[in-house]
Amino acid sequence: MRANALPTPAPLHDRADTVLRLASNGGARLAMSGVSMLPLFREGMVLRVKAYDGKPRIGDVVVFRRKDVLTAHRVVAVTFRGVRTSGDAQPLIVEEVAHHEVLAVVEAVLAGNEPDARRIDGAYFRWRGRLFGHLHSQLAALARIRALLARAAEFAFPWQRPRAQPALVGALAAIVGNDSTALAGAAVSAPSERFVDIAGRHRCESAILEALRGNEDGPIVALRQQLAPLVRKDAAIAMMLRPRVVALVRMFSSAGVPFALLKGGARSFRSAGAQAHATCDLDVFVASDALDAAIATLRRAGYTFRSSEELQLHYRRRHHHAAPLYPPGLGPSVELHTSLARPGTLGTRTDWEALAQHLERVDSEGETAYCFDGFASALHYAIHGIGLERLRDIFFCAQYLRDLSEAERSQLHELAANDAIDPVRLGASLALAAQVAGLPWKSDARIERYLRWASRRADMPSALRKRTSGVEAWFVAGCGMKFARRIMESDGPTPTQLAGRVLLTPLALAYAAGMRPC
Repeated sequence: MRANALPTPAPLHDRADTVLRLASNGGARLAMSGVSMLPLFREGMVLRVKAYDGKPRIGDVVVFRRKDVLTAHRVVAVTFRGVRTSGDAQPLIVEEVAHHEVLAVVEAVLAGNEPDARRIDGAYFRWRGRLFGHLHSQLAALARIRALLARAAEFAFPWQRPRAQPALVGALAAIVGNDSTALAGAAVSAPSERFVDIAGRHRCESAILEALRGNEDGPIVALRQQLAPLVRKDAAIAMMLRPRVVALVRMFSSAGVPFALLKGGARSFRSAGAQAHATCDLDVFVASDALDAAIATLRRAGYTFRSSEELQLHYRRRHHHAAPLYPPGLGPSVELHTSLARPGTLGTRTDWEALAQHLERVDSEGETAYCFDGFASALHYAIHGIGLERLRDIFFCAQYLRDLSEAERSQLHELAANDAIDPVRLGASLALAAQVAGLPWKSDARIERYLRWASRRADMPSALRKRTSGVEAWFVAGCGMKFARRIMESDGPTPTQLAGRVLLTPLALAYAAGMRPC
């Protein structure tokens, strides 16, 4: 539970010294906030503290500083180096606090900050506090059992699973619509740990953290603190991304290799201030007959394959891009794409010849490169978002959809509806992107069923969520031989894996049907 120095709002890094000085002169008062010390301590209470004498007792409430925040927690064990503390409401979280880190000890709990405020820590209050301290091990064991039972119940009973996917979709829609109020509401509509987990899985943490900056509401601040560690790596990578992109542009231009930048590379080249997003590679689009020249250009610059010749050949035959090429030293790898989709996964042509009309020239830092226009960018992100396993692609697709004309959106709709192989999932990508963008979009019953399935799949237990390729194949191919071919051609499963996928398909569908709608 946080303790804030009263009456002046001194900077956090100065409060520790303030507490020590006041405590040594006869006592300091700290306002309580947070819930970690419930049920005895609540927001609004005021703690009167005294100087720490180095002789703690189990059950004492001590004040210490962690991450520039004053914390008041109960002593649950005394060690040679200091004390172990824990919040009464969070017995599973234990802090190791050295003696020199303890700033003060609580000597009284007051109802308010008035000079004559009533003292509320009577004998029963203090007895319960001592009991919490001495029975901490037992309380922690009970909390652990309750947590395990809650997890088991969530797994066994689908209707008890918390839903976080709708909250993430709502947050992304609020960002695209520039609605800060709706964003804050969506971000706190699901348990914070669930929201952070699903935002990380869908690679949306950077967009959400950036959009939440400036909101100082308590729950939002706590949410930002949980999201911040996830995006530090993204920011570091973003710093080296643009120089790498400009170097690639210069390299291919000098070699006379026709190319286009895709996704993060295109965003970075278009704008030096492009928002940092998680990325591990740079995608470059080339014609199939220019692939060898592009590879040779990179290898002359010191880029190397880290895969065997056999795997490189496998990429050529089965993938829509060559095996990744890695730069000398640090930096993202480069994937040379000859198409936007793997062979056999879409009926729509997405190679250089089919999309050349959607390339537009971009000048930056004295260099010239080609990037997709809004139509091809929306299509690319919709294709990359097939399966809805990374809503970041849907987020970017939504941003491009908003800027397209009605005729261009209709053309995308027709393209997806007429795809000969996977119209349902491609249509679902565009339909969800349109929902995030706040645009009207016609979708048939199959697409609506898939969207319901994908939304619930995201909130399934990971043990089941990661084994739903059979359901995906069913949505693509339906029943019968098409389903069998699809599930066998996905990644060459063994007979045991194939049997497991077939058996898990109805189980996963039944589990999803039992989850509560949002």
